[in-house]
Amino acid sequence: METLPLLMSVFLVCLGSSHPNPETVLVKEGDTAILGQPDTVLPSISNIYWFYHSNGRPTLIVNSVCFRGNISTFYYGEAKDRLQLDRHSGNLIIKSTKESNSGTYRMETEISTELDIELVIKLRVYVAVPMPVIYPKKKSSKTNCTVVCSVKNGREVMLSWSKGNVKFSNISSLNLSTNLSLPLYVGAEEKDWASYRCMASNLFSQSTTMLTYLCSSGSSNIGCFLSLFCCALLFFYMTLDAF
Repeated sequence: METLPLLMSVFLVCLGSSHPNPETVLVKEGDTAILGQPDTVLPSISNIYWFYHSNGRPTLIVNSVCFRGNISTFYYGEAKDRLQLDRHSGNLIIKSTKESNSGTYRMETEISTELDIELVIKLRVYVAVPMPVIYPKKKSSKTNCTVVCSVKNGREVMLSWSKGNVKFSNISSLNLSTNLSLPLYVGAEEKDWASYRCMASNLFSQSTTMLTYLCSSGSSNIGCFLSLFCCALLFFYMTLDAF
């Protein structure tokens, strides 16, 4: 009985895959995402299909059919154990969301032989930003100190330097495969340098690291040690995130 709905659902996708103004749902990684329209009530005999579009290609992830009064619901894909369909409204519930769940979702319903394309929804899952790392630049003049703040890039991550309540520089990039790095030039005689802070943030989270030393603090050996330690720490964060 499962084969026929599968073939039918593939046919339904071919009828149309565009939507003028898809709704966008934003969630933090680990939270539950609800895709659908809360006020919708579907007939109990509806067949409901959910598709996940990746790289322009639709993949069936939910196939719920009513056959002779019996309802059968099947889940597919990497997130199948975290999917739940509300047949009353047709809403798709994704539990413990992951960044890989981001993308375009499409629901189609069928009643008897009548096809009704209900909605298209985009899901964006935001990962908590890691703590930015501050390390001294190798070459600094006697009158100025240069430090660099760096963090692993992610969805809509912004890296910024601020002093007190004033933000004076920031950077972001659409290239998620690289780190964000932002230098800071501080006068060696500046007395309130400890009020500088570097912050990494996205829509749902932020992490802040305070400037705790200048390049001229301590001996050159200590500065070199701190530089190597901070770089190793950043590399550790990147490696840990990859696993």
